[in-house]
Amino acid sequence: MGIRLKDYWLVAQEIDSPEEIGLNRLLEKADPPILDGVDPQNIAKSALLHRNSQKEITAFTLNPDGSLSLLFDQNREIILRTSTSIVDWHWC
Repeated sequence: MGIRLKDYWLVAQEIDSPEEIGLNRLLEKADPPILDGVDPQNIAKSALLHRNSQKEITAFTLNPDGSLSLLFDQNREIILRTSTSIVDWHWC
């Protein structure tokens, strides 16, 4: 999954957000069903990425585990995770 930042794409193996659990609870109750697709675990992630895609990044942190935390307006956080032992974030 990735996020476009003006003329750049930032791509990660996995993303998380503190809001993901609550959003998934809402989506589980949706009618018509929303989580009945091929990759239901990515629906909330995609919605949260899209919501923040046009917002300004107010801070970022490179965490000890190699993940990158992006903080957006209104304290919305997206965490880009990796499963590799050496992380080389590329802005392309």
